[in-house]
Amino acid sequence: MSDGTERDAFVIATLFPSILNTNGDAANARVLAQRARWAGVANVSLIEVEHAKQMPRDVDFVVVGACSEPDVVRAHERLAAVQPALEAAGTAGVPVLAVGTGWYLLSQRFLTPGRSSEAGLGLFSGSASKRSQRISDDLVVDTAYGQLVGYENHSTDYRLGQGEKPLGTVAYGSGNGDGAEGALTGSLVGTHLHGPILARNPSFADHLLSRALERTGRTLPTSARAQEADRFAANARSAVTTALGL
Repeated sequence: MSDGTERDAFVIATLFPSILNTNGDAANARVLAQRARWAGVANVSLIEVEHAKQMPRDVDFVVVGACSEPDVVRAHERLAAVQPALEAAGTAGVPVLAVGTGWYLLSQRFLTPGRSSEAGLGLFSGSASKRSQRISDDLVVDTAYGQLVGYENHSTDYRLGQGEKPLGTVAYGSGNGDGAEGALTGSLVGTHLHGPILARNPSFADHLLSRALERTGRTLPTSARAQEADRFAANARSAVTTALGL
């Protein structure tokens, strides 16, 4: 794992996208890579990790998407194989974005397809728990990084653990089930927001990119091409919030 000194490559890893991409969340990695390239970041490398041996030693950003219920146990086994690298990334301050079931699998407890509770990898101190009904609807969250818009599709609540803070407050939807949404701990971000979240909320993407670049003494330049794409994202968010009366 990088010690934070400057190096040439900017490495983004997306973990096991063949199964952790049910709601298109693995595409968050492509969003990050493209925005970095638009900004002129040199030597951007996007690595799709399908086997533990492919996990890069030096990584600047990690994306963990969501999986369907039948794949939960298999996804847990694959993530467990790269657990040391994930823990090292968190310790080094590497941003890790985990969505939906991918987030639950990195928590203290996750739910199996039979709805029993099993031990997760423990990178997050909170836990997933059963809820009575599946939620599949728009999700709008007020955060310190602006209002985030996406959709949620889950039958699980999340109880924040020691040292965790929510990503934000739910303006519309369910989120964690208690008025809060997501979890922040160190450089790790967990969320129910699909969309994928970083395509629909580019200001949040740039916030996370900036954090990743700062570790190696770099900054994120402004990009005219990104600003053009951001207008489309803003229109899409506005269409959702207007329809919801927000």
